[in-house]
Amino acid sequence: MRTYRELSFERISGRFIYEPLSGQLIRRFSSGKIRELTVARERIGEGRCVVADVVFSGYLIKATHIIFMLMMERWPKPDCQIDHRDGDVFNCRWDNLREAAAAQNKASPGRRNNADAGLEKGVYWREGKYQVLIRAGGGFKSFGHYQDKEEANAVAREAIKDEFSYAASRTRRRTLKPTRPH
Repeated sequence: MRTYRELSFERISGRFIYEPLSGQLIRRFSSGKIRELTVARERIGEGRCVVADVVFSGYLIKATHIIFMLMMERWPKPDCQIDHRDGDVFNCRWDNLREAAAAQNKASPGRRNNADAGLEKGVYWREGKYQVLIRAGGGFKSFGHYQDKEEANAVAREAIKDEFSYAASRTRRRTLKPTRPH
């Protein structure tokens, strides 16, 4: 086998148990023992948390990919990630996970350094004002500077929603085949 994606559902489901309501991932060993696995960990020296890797059959597999395989009986698409809707990598309940393209994953709310200051994603404190700066189309797009934090937060929420909807609609249009009149 060259990649973990060649591991079958039968093989994965024979060694792992997933509780969708609690988000627990449990490993079954050939000895009959079971152990709850850590689904996320803090990245040392960076102060941020990431999805944990699980060692199985000589491969490092993300815990969320195993969860996805157990629920959907397939691996996530190669160009997709498993996104935590609420941005909390420790919350692996099934209703909080989704298969998402990288752009969708970045658009999700997440735990950010400015979250403690009550700032939305894309809002930054710069030079005595709140700047709204959203990543879109491979770069950044500025939505202005604001004195009021709540106004900046509202602009950021709307900008993310609009930019994300626009990108999704462009993607959808490209994939649809034009119909020819008969």
